[in-house]
Amino acid sequence: MTTAGSASDLLGDSFADLSDVAESERQWIAPWCAERARGWRDRTEARTVVSGRTDLERRGMVLALIQLYAEVAQLMLEGRWAGSAIGFFGYEDPASRLLRALAGIRMGWTAPQARALAAYASKPGTTTGQGGCSLFAVAARALEQLNDSDLADSAQELVSLRNAADSTWGSAGETERIAAVQRLKQQVWRAGAGSRNRIGRRALDWRDEFGPAARLAVLRVVPEPEAAIALEVLGLFGTGSEPTRSWRTWVGEVGAAQVAEVARPLLSTVLTLEDNPAVINPSQYPILLGPESTITTRGAAWALTMAPEPDDVRLLHDVAVKCASKPTLGDPRPQRAAGLASSAIAALGRFQSAPASAVDALQNIHDNIRNTSVKKQAADAKATLTR
Repeated sequence: MTTAGSASDLLGDSFADLSDVAESERQWIAPWCAERARGWRDRTEARTVVSGRTDLERRGMVLALIQLYAEVAQLMLEGRWAGSAIGFFGYEDPASRLLRALAGIRMGWTAPQARALAAYASKPGTTTGQGGCSLFAVAARALEQLNDSDLADSAQELVSLRNAADSTWGSAGETERIAAVQRLKQQVWRAGAGSRNRIGRRALDWRDEFGPAARLAVLRVVPEPEAAIALEVLGLFGTGSEPTRSWRTWVGEVGAAQVAEVARPLLSTVLTLEDNPAVINPSQYPILLGPESTITTRGAAWALTMAPEPDDVRLLHDVAVKCASKPTLGDPRPQRAAGLASSAIAALGRFQSAPASAVDALQNIHDNIRNTSVKKQAADAKATLTR
């Protein structure tokens, strides 16, 4: 078989001490993957295998998988790959399952190794399919563990990896890629390496109609330098429905009033959108917002609770109703933007500056949305507000 070189050849001398471990891991990983590629296997098996290994062995597994992907890429380039090396080499291939399981674990990478992983993952065509998204996640996790000084020294690799992950898209591994991008954006913010002088693609999705319209709406009321900073921090919100303590701290550092000033035109823009059949999610249904736009608007909903104004309750109510509704009655498609609807409802439940009007808004959402999960969310948020 063609070989792609050792870990040191691929990633640099900082991995020289792990080369023997990586080769040892490679000896069992290659036949293990080939065996499981012959038929479907429970994906939890990969997590079980990874959880039973030592930290040293796990790092060796990462390097071994990188080598295997490089070997397959070389064979494909030469037209000699028959699909037997590591399996299907796509979203559900066994090697990708192992790499995905490893991406969820913090490991003892050194700062030079974390930088080298980031630099390698940033190269075009390093891996494909789910393996590529998982490699982004492995490198992001490694960078996340660095102290502030080492992270600042890794700014170039960090931004390159963030840009590479941000510009990759496909239904295979999209959820994992978005999570990796969020982790990387947060580390860029920590390192002070963000590009905060213009509004780019980092916070607003460039695959939906919302992004361009939202940029124009924001710039009508807020100058670009201030708007870019606010959008950057809104885009750090993460993939959950509610904010983390770190995100609240970052909003406070920028200024809650400044962030909320940008949040309002963002949410108002959502109300102007029509269903866009050109934007397709992995389930092949048209969606209202792309994944990055969903994250940013979720942050916008919560930003209003940190610097509230009288009309904000009505704005959150209208956003929740629009996003929680289906395009037409009886349409089999899911809610227009379920993630934003969930965050808008939860934010109303924390609207202490106008509790009476927020309670009325939540009751109205409960009474007028047919979806039972939305009804429960509204009831829970109302209970939180009235405790």
